[in-house]
Amino acid sequence: MNILRFFKKTFFPCVENNYFPLFLKEKFLNLYLILLLILKIFTIPLIFSISKTVFFADIHKPTLINFLNFERKIRGLPPLSENPLLNQSAYLKAKDILEKDYFSHFSPEGISPWYWFKLTGYEYQFAGENLAIGFLDSKEVHEAWMSSPSHRQNILNPNYKEIGIAVLKGEFNGSEVYVVVQHFGSPKVVLAEDKEKFTQNQTSIPISTPTETNIKIQPSTSTEGTTSIGNTSTFALTEKEQISPSQKITFNLVKFLALRYTSILNVIIYFTLAILIFSLSLTIFCDIFIYRKFVIDYKELIPRWVSFCLILILFLYLDQSKLIQIIPHKLIIHGF
Repeated sequence: MNILRFFKKTFFPCVENNYFPLFLKEKFLNLYLILLLILKIFTIPLIFSISKTVFFADIHKPTLINFLNFERKIRGLPPLSENPLLNQSAYLKAKDILEKDYFSHFSPEGISPWYWFKLTGYEYQFAGENLAIGFLDSKEVHEAWMSSPSHRQNILNPNYKEIGIAVLKGEFNGSEVYVVVQHFGSPKVVLAEDKEKFTQNQTSIPISTPTETNIKIQPSTSTEGTTSIGNTSTFALTEKEQISPSQKITFNLVKFLALRYTSILNVIIYFTLAILIFSLSLTIFCDIFIYRKFVIDYKELIPRWVSFCLILILFLYLDQSKLIQIIPHKLIIHGF
């Protein structure tokens, strides 16, 4: 009963609140607005802190795949399945980019993207590559790719059946950044004995983050005569260590903050707007037509109500993608 009485006094005009809900009082609205402002401002340091965690890559890799497959689904295209060989080729390309400090589809030695596919034993009929570097958020990268005709073509290409992604952290041009490599492929039909030979190279790979580049689909060329670069022709990749319960809890918390915090905050703001409109409308209706008390100072209430609504709308406009644009960083995208 106490809870019901509290909600009645807070949101409904009644005798207990002198026919004026507490939710519409200036002090309550100001405190509530300050709380929402703090929660909104918290988004900015949250973005930076998440990008520094070891879980950043593990969170954003599946998110980028989900974004990609959603775009394909709404256009009637089949989703791309994740292939461990493509994950491996993407990882090696990202590693090469960071080690040699370049951002291009072709390495300084002129090595093409197709080299990494062949190195892992992925026999392709069609293949493509998207690159990104210097990002802070998965949505930022995905929207940049979708805004670029060449990258968008890769994402929506019906010839592709599989995908591999690497998100790797490292130093680029003197700054610590994340590099994202997307490798697209459509596998060749190979003989059983060849397939068994290729699967010996399959290994799980740690992955990290982006700036953007894209390669158009290229028909398969001969896989013979591939050259090795440095010591990347062999893979000595270790399995992931067992994740402890505390690490799992931390990962789930970071994942929630990275993917759900802003959405939940926006839901709260939308709900606040709805309650504000409902409470004010009900209060005015009751004041004029039911109680006939005329206790409301409309000249003071209406401007405050309008101002508060405008501030909430501004909070909704300044979503995570807008805030990321304010934060100094450089997302690079290339089309090829």
